[in-house]
Amino acid sequence: MDKGKLEELLAGMVRSGATALHLLPGHKPCMRLQGSLVVAGESMVSAEQIHDLTKDFLFQDLRARIAAGQEVDLLFTARSGERFRTRVGRTEAGFFLHFRRVPREIPTFADLGVPEILATFVNGRAGLVLLTGFLGSGRSTTLAAMVDRLSADRAAHVVSLEQPLEFVFQHRAAIVHQREVGLHVPDFATGVREAMQQSADVVVVADVADAATFDAMLDAAESGLLVLGTLHASSVVAALRRLDAAQPAARRESFRQRLAASLRALLSQTLLPRSHGAGRVPLLEILLQTHSVAETLRAGEYDALPAIMAKGRGLGMQTTDIALRNLLNKNLISMGEALYHASDRESLTARPRVGPGSVLNGR
Repeated sequence: MDKGKLEELLAGMVRSGATALHLLPGHKPCMRLQGSLVVAGESMVSAEQIHDLTKDFLFQDLRARIAAGQEVDLLFTARSGERFRTRVGRTEAGFFLHFRRVPREIPTFADLGVPEILATFVNGRAGLVLLTGFLGSGRSTTLAAMVDRLSADRAAHVVSLEQPLEFVFQHRAAIVHQREVGLHVPDFATGVREAMQQSADVVVVADVADAATFDAMLDAAESGLLVLGTLHASSVVAALRRLDAAQPAARRESFRQRLAASLRALLSQTLLPRSHGAGRVPLLEILLQTHSVAETLRAGEYDALPAIMAKGRGLGMQTTDIALRNLLNKNLISMGEALYHASDRESLTARPRVGPGSVLNGR
């Protein structure tokens, strides 16, 4: 495989609407299409071919990080002008490449299909708003849409810390100061603390990767800044457990007190295949700050939160099962897909559905 073949694969990825391209040594190229992995080429890719491809965009410092066992993220721009977030790392057989397309324009909430309540999170004056999800869950794009809405609605100084820079935010009501970790600032934690010194009103952390970063985010929230961030976790409860477990035992109680005081919202996002037509739809768990939530966080009783979220539906909270019912009622996903992700399958199947042709609609 040469660079010309890579350009063909990336162009095919854009045409088909695929969300990812995987190049692994000893395997045929594969794309992620509608949530499924499909073969995208007839020939296997060799380790030598992938190594040759990386020569054009892996600088010496990045190669050193990979040699030390790390994976690196960078932005690759194709001849077409399309941009791809690219992850490079090593396996026993050699380098691997993973490409994810970055949309040319920052999508709106309506484009993404996420609820308008997200606008209230970015209009808050202080506190912590977290968005979780695994790689490919769309959390980075949703975060970008939130920052773009904030930029349109608020006259604020926003410092966005990213690795790599993906979307380019326009200065509108807000001034958005984008910094790339590893290029403009050594790490996320340092970037947060420097943003506090730069009189930022809002700090955006693209990846909460360690306890030091989250500690800096809590400091910023406690000092009166609005702090937005994403981290890898499968659910609201899993995210809280991960953050809690990263704390030294002696500081865990203090951490819980600080989290309870600072957290304004915690969301977990997954993308599900659309039942009719191309594309995927977001499945969102939403936890909002209330007195009951704060008390539960202080006690570290994270498993009790789903029940509180279910009771707080009128406030805008929702569990995975509530979100699944909403998507079913809109005929956006199939029952099979809903059952696969549901916590309480019996409740999901027993609950009457509202939609075209339903009894509740009188048809």
